[in-house]
Amino acid sequence: FSEGFLYAADLLQKNQPIVDSNLKRTIGVKYKTANMETVNKVIDKVCKRCLVSKHDLFSKSRTRDVVRARSILYNLLHESYNVSIASMGRVFNQDHTTVIHSLSNKQNKRNYWGAENTIWEEFKELQQEL
Repeated sequence: FSEGFLYAADLLQKNQPIVDSNLKRTIGVKYKTANMETVNKVIDKVCKRCLVSKHDLFSKSRTRDVVRARSILYNLLHESYNVSIASMGRVFNQDHTTVIHSLSNKQNKRNYWGAENTIWEEFKELQQEL
């Protein structure tokens, strides 16, 4: 543990201070707070593609189509725009652990993100459109 802590501290000391206040640095990775213009653009594309209303997307609804659309949305924002998990949670009025669960489902190919599902194709098409 102490070796890892010292290694991380050494990495942080070598990095230059962050000039942009919208960025966080976590051992060499930059995460941004959500830019609402970008988020709205992504939301519009996902809602149109998944046939889900914005109202449903921001609600506490847990129906299959809404959860699937949110999962695509969280993964697009995190992978393509480096939006932080906490920032996504605030924007969508969700707990950050809900966002983490959605991201880990894709990484572990569980639930909607199973290899046999079409969500992968939709995700790649949306990623290319944006």
